Amino acid sequence: MARAVVQRLRGLVPYGRALELQERLAAGLRAGERPAAGGAVGTVLVLQHPPVYTVGKRGPGGDLMEGEAALRAAGAEVFRTRRGGQVTFHGPGQVVVYPVVDLRALPGRVGARRWVEGLEDTMVGACRAHGVAARGRVPGRTGVWVGDWKIGAIGVQIRGGVSTHGLAFNVAPDLARFAAIVPCGGHGAGVTSLAREVGRTVPRREAEDGLLAAFAETFRIKLEEE
Repeated sequence: MARAVVQRLRGLVPYGRALELQERLAAGLRAGERPAAGGAVGTVLVLQHPPVYTVGKRGPGGDLMEGEAALRAAGAEVFRTRRGGQVTFHGPGQVVVYPVVDLRALPGRVGARRWVEGLEDTMVGACRAHGVAARGRVPGRTGVWVGDWKIGAIGVQIRGGVSTHGLAFNVAPDLARFAAIVPCGGHGAGVTSLAREVGRTVPRREAEDGLLAAFAETFRIKLEEE
């Protein structure tokens, strides 16, 4: 079974800092380095960001409902990235998982499509563990959905066989922040959270553990805490 190292980053991690960390880890994997003894296939970063809107390669079009200056004035950063996808929001109460992984070292044939589908399955599994029926692979829509409400977003970049970026799972973020954008191009769709669906506060650690367990099962990876 493949192995990966888990790093849980405390506090609110600025988006730029997380991006630099991913790029450094990815460069090491492309150069043949393996984290930890025994040759792990990569590092899974688990964190929360301060308020930030990120624009993928297919954004923004008309998906920024407010100008960038207005978003910054409201206390959020705006980043343009090289990941796939369109516009999304990250902030406190949302668990972000960035698996910086050498896909060539995973069991089976894991190409870009299977990787993205597996990240969807990871969030679906985390929802199921809390009794919430969610689904991915919705025609014309990206991410994971509870009915017509989006609960999780996905955006990845794969270069040299190594994936960066990943998934964002809404545990209990400020959902009003999403009103400033069309999340991931989902015109006419709303945004929900795990806390809203289960009707209670879900501790961050509990949400992280659920995501990591589902990720490990989906990709047949043994995760080891650093």
